[in-house]
Amino acid sequence: MFEPLLAYIGPETVLPLTSVLAGAMGVAMMFGRNVLRGLGRIFRRPPRVE
Repeated sequence: MFEPLLAYIGPETVLPLTSVLAGAMGVAMMFGRNVLRGLGRIFRRPPRVE
């Protein structure tokens, strides 16, 4: 029943997915360095001794 529906994967079905992936990668490239730097600062701190 669903075989003909799932059999065709063409450009009009793949392009929206690639557009979303490209947008996510662009955001990761813009903010990724700052996020990694902040995580490095958090994990590099010595633990507090109270």
